[in-house]
Amino acid sequence: MKRLFFLLLLLPRLGFSQTEEKTVQDTLKKPDLTLEKKLDEKIEAAPIKAKKNVFYGVKVKPSFTRNVTRNKVEIEEFYYFKEPTKVNKYVQSIYIVDRQRNRVRGVKPTAAAMEFVLHGPYKKFIDGVLVQEGFFFYGTKHERWLYLDAKDKLLNKEHYHQGWYRDSDISYYDLEKKTKVQEVIPIQYDIKEGPYYQFFKNGKMAVKGQYQYNQRIGIWEEYYDAARTTIKREIQYPKDAFDKSQPYIRKEWDSRGNPIYTSPKIRSGR
Repeated sequence: MKRLFFLLLLLPRLGFSQTEEKTVQDTLKKPDLTLEKKLDEKIEAAPIKAKKNVFYGVKVKPSFTRNVTRNKVEIEEFYYFKEPTKVNKYVQSIYIVDRQRNRVRGVKPTAAAMEFVLHGPYKKFIDGVLVQEGFFFYGTKHERWLYLDAKDKLLNKEHYHQGWYRDSDISYYDLEKKTKVQEVIPIQYDIKEGPYYQFFKNGKMAVKGQYQYNQRIGIWEEYYDAARTTIKREIQYPKDAFDKSQPYIRKEWDSRGNPIYTSPKIRSGR
């Protein structure tokens, strides 16, 4: 009888010990990942903070212009170099802030460092409506450029790479370094479209013209390879890609810049 009484007293303790053992085992088998999950969420959610006013590793200054033309308010937002900056001498348009005119405009590059060169995002608004958006790289158009009308309708989209159309066929005199441009054939959407340039080895212009739908159009100019830029001849191509007229030489000059030929078509006004 006494043995039975002691067994009854031990049963609850034995059950508790088994339950405690199971709980410990379950804990070992299924570790609590709540804290680890929270830490992972915090790491994933933490954004990489970009440096303020820094684009392509270069710090620039934000600014804007405001003008009123024909009762329309025109605002340009941009970034520019505070110090004079060297630019690509081959690209024909370098965009700067014209302080006298209080607006952004494209100018020809110079051998010396240029002032107020744009670098970074650019936006243009007319009466509060965004009409143009793009990016500048050391004064040249870069990446995607959008052109919109007053109703936010996309008018045109262009893709650039440091001043040239992104898909342009560019050849160089120095194939390894690629610093001396020989020829730039503009390519857009797999066709020749836009301004064409050819340079002498010294960097001066040799030929320039315009392509449209793979066809040469307008006036093409050829130059002498001389210390001073001197035009050699003008060749008139059709006005557009659908014009079937034949090209002809409009004018020619000697190496000193003296005219030596003018086409009868120009004299007759045709």
